[in-house]
Amino acid sequence: MQFTTNAFAVTDPSLTPIGVCISPTVALFNHSCEPNAVLVFPRSEHRLKKEEPLVEVVTVREIAAGEEASL
Repeated sequence: MQFTTNAFAVTDPSLTPIGVCISPTVALFNHSCEPNAVLVFPRSEHRLKKEEPLVEVVTVREIAAGEEASL
């Protein structure tokens, strides 16, 4: 199956692809070849299984005032 829009790779800690995330909400972020943010799927032993999966957008560098976050 191939996804062409609103799809994001899910990787393990070594960045090996293990799945795909379909998120129209996250797809609203701008795309950049030099992104200032990344998607992460954090796990916690304290989080209930029914609450997963959870996606977070985390900045990878300082974002200036007025600059948009981009993935």
